[in-house]
Amino acid sequence: MCIHIIVCTYIVKKSDAFQADVKRADIGVITPYRQQVKLLREGLRCGGHSDVEVNTVDQYQGRDKAVIIISFVRLGKSSLPTVSIR
Repeated sequence: MCIHIIVCTYIVKKSDAFQADVKRADIGVITPYRQQVKLLREGLRCGGHSDVEVNTVDQYQGRDKAVIIISFVRLGKSSLPTVSIR
């Protein structure tokens, strides 16, 4: 699974666990590339978080969300980090 999807899913689950006054619909993910938007939407949808909005920087221009997650892309498969989320 893509590292960005893992991190986004983790943050959404944590907001539920802490019973923060943040609804999933109040969470947005911004990424610079349309293909990344597509990948993140699909991953979040498969994880049951389809109400989290994912868009490019341009699509979010002039809009607000209570929580914004910024997802950047790193080039090259050999440079992918390993992640341990607890």
